[in-house]
Amino acid sequence: MEISGISQAIIQGLAFGGVFALISGGMTLFHNVTNHVNVAVGSLMILDMYIMLILQQALGLDAYIVALIALPILVLFALFMWYVTLKRCLHYDHLMLFQLFVAWILVIEFFCVIIWGSDFRVMKSFIALSKVPVGPLVMRTTQLIAFLVSLGVIGALYWMIMKTEFGCTIRATAYLPDIARLMGINVDRLQLIIFVLSIVMVGVAAGVLAPYFTFSPYSGLTLALFSLIILVMGGFGSWEGTLVASLVIGLVYGISSFYIPNAMAILVPYFLFYLVLVFRPQGLFGVR
Repeated sequence: MEISGISQAIIQGLAFGGVFALISGGMTLFHNVTNHVNVAVGSLMILDMYIMLILQQALGLDAYIVALIALPILVLFALFMWYVTLKRCLHYDHLMLFQLFVAWILVIEFFCVIIWGSDFRVMKSFIALSKVPVGPLVMRTTQLIAFLVSLGVIGALYWMIMKTEFGCTIRATAYLPDIARLMGINVDRLQLIIFVLSIVMVGVAAGVLAPYFTFSPYSGLTLALFSLIILVMGGFGSWEGTLVASLVIGLVYGISSFYIPNAMAILVPYFLFYLVLVFRPQGLFGVR
């Protein structure tokens, strides 16, 4: 049985919500350890999609395969960002580092426009048009993969943070970084590991989203802004809040885009964000 329009909108919203959970989860992880917000994640995600596009055109491989090849390249670029600018600036004021990330957004956008132009692109996958029955509904295989992979990665990351010794080190550094240093934890190295891990999550999000998402160099800003409001809505540093807020934002965007033009549908999550700020400024799972 073919899915109805509203069911399709809900499924698409859940798929987007899972991807937003990956991006926002990386932002949450980086924020908890460094107390800074990486607003360049959206642009890094789009850069990864363009790397995937180049690899696909050169090698003729499927989108999901080139995503695995593009991920190490994105990590190398992230390491370049870290050692050139971020490492020596983490102790700066929040606003100054925010401006640094904005500068990286502009650099990445300018680079992508110069190399690939500003036209929208889409990746090719052999399962792009295939569908999978899910109960009484039928959903696109690419959306199901995006949702399941996103939740799987988020679940694995949550388990690592809450149940492993390395996760205990992350939580200790997040709560009391100065005490963590006194206890022998190499905070500088941990911050680098966490930054790379957050970029890996961005690369995974790009890999599962690219087969059914049309993108341009400017698409990263929308993704980053959605992820930022998810970070705030969930309550800064809350993993549960990040997941719930991601799914809520994805559903709201997916359903609203079914009833109103996409240009207006983008505004609906911001209205929801406004309501959360008014009635629960600490976020859904935050503490006053």
